[in-house]
Formats: sequence, structure tokens, C-alpha cells
Amino acid sequence: MDVVAFLVDITGHLNELSLKLQGQKNSVCDLMKTVHSFQMKLDMFKQDIHGECEHFKQMREQSQGERNISPYVGFIDKLIGKFYQRFDSFNLGHQLLLLIENPFLIREIREFSKEVTQTFKWAHPGSLHLELTDLQTDFALREHFVTTDCYFLVRDCARNYVP
Repeated sequence: MDVVAFLVDITGHLNELSLKLQGQKNSVCDLMKTVHSFQMKLDMFKQDIHGECEHFKQMREQSQGERNISPYVGFIDKLIGKFYQRFDSFNLGHQLLLLIENPFLIREIREFSKEVTQTFKWAHPGSLHLELTDLQTDFALREHFVTTDCYFLVRDCARNYVP
């Protein structure tokens, strides 16, 4: 019965992830944070199985005394491997995520340019410096960002700041 309880618990966690990924108005940043958070949770689940099974309610209720956890740890290890294999290349840098989420939070323009040019080989650092500076000093745009949803960058900024 431990196997069924484990599968119920782990499927519940996977379903929770699936629902978060399907939510409306998720930005790329939201999706990446959700996946990264789940990858971290998998590591936590692996540790939790060795202990109190706080995140495995059904398993905790079913288990009495000693239990063989090696199949469950192995399953979680495989799941961790599959997630890293699938999503490792889907990783944007911190500065690039800031640009998408809130371009006004970028403080190190040179670090931002370096990160962008490593990800996008066609990008030119000098142009990025100038365009980000123009974007960040547009106070009307900053106010617009504060008062509207996060999708303004794609809708409104693209017309003025993207060549």
C-alpha cells in the first residue's frame, strides 16, 4: 500500500505544478520560476521521504514503522533527472528575466548586456546600453508600468524601444 500512497502524493504534487503552468496570463518568467521552484521541491521531497514525510500525507498515514524508501528515492531521482534534462536549456539569466518582468529593476547595465549577448549572439552590447538607459529614464513609461499589468513591455515598449 505504500506504493499507492506514494503515487497518490507525488501525482498530487505533479498536478499542482500542471495547474500552475496552465494559469492564465503567465509570463515566461512566471513559468520559469514555477518550474525552477518545482525542481527545488523535488530535492526537498527526496529529503523529506527520509524523514517525517511532511509532503507525503498519504504515505505518512499508510506507513506503520519501518518502510523501504529506496524505490521512492529512486523514482524522485529519476524525476529530478528528467526535469533537469528537459528544462536545463530553458534557462534565461537573472538579468534577462528582470528585463521581461521589470526592466526598471536592472541596475548593472553592463552585466545585463553581457548576459544578453551570451544568450543572443546577434545582440550588440553598445545598443543595449543605450536602449536600456532610454527605457529606464522614461518616467512616463515607469509610471505606466507601475499602474498596469506586466504585459505592457510587449505591447507598449516594443513600439518605442525595439528596433
